[in-house]
Amino acid sequence: KYLKKKAQKHVQQVTLLRPSVMELCETYYKQSRNKVCGLRYDYLSSLLCQADVRSGARFLVLDCAAGLVAGAMAQQLAGLGEIYRLFRGSYPEKGLLELDLSESEKSCVRAIHLEALES
Repeated sequence: KYLKKKAQKHVQQVTLLRPSVMELCETYYKQSRNKVCGLRYDYLSSLLCQADVRSGARFLVLDCAAGLVAGAMAQQLAGLGEIYRLFRGSYPEKGLLELDLSESEKSCVRAIHLEALES
């Protein structure tokens, strides 16, 4: 009885939750602002609203914020639409991977190297 009471007092429980766009954006903003270009969640939501992101549409995105913008758009499209994601240099997709998107949401994002369009 004594050991059970002490275990309840000192044992910590951890609950793993599926990451949301808001949580990822806030975490990246606190850890490394430069990697996400200082993108806050309120500004990201404003971007999505002003771009009129809706299912069934096609979008061209130059995303330099570790894939957060494209990931948020893919989540909002729910696999019904197309996102052409332009990138320079390496393909930073950390935000896309950590959002844990479904296969249909991942398939709507297509990566295009910026130099391919310049030629």
